[in-house]
Amino acid sequence: MKTFLNIVLFLVLPLVAHAQDITQTLRGIIYDQTGQIELSKATLVIPNISYKIEF
Repeated sequence: MKTFLNIVLFLVLPLVAHAQDITQTLRGIIYDQTGQIELSKATLVIPNISYKIEF
């Protein structure tokens, strides 16, 4: 019984660990290119990712 439980945990644990999302925080100020004015609403697009970030 103990061996069976160890095998089940060994097989299920990677699935649970993979389900965690990687989250990171990006902080900073976005400025207008011409007037160097802070932008209160902006969309930041980072190449090679499947989502966009809105401020």
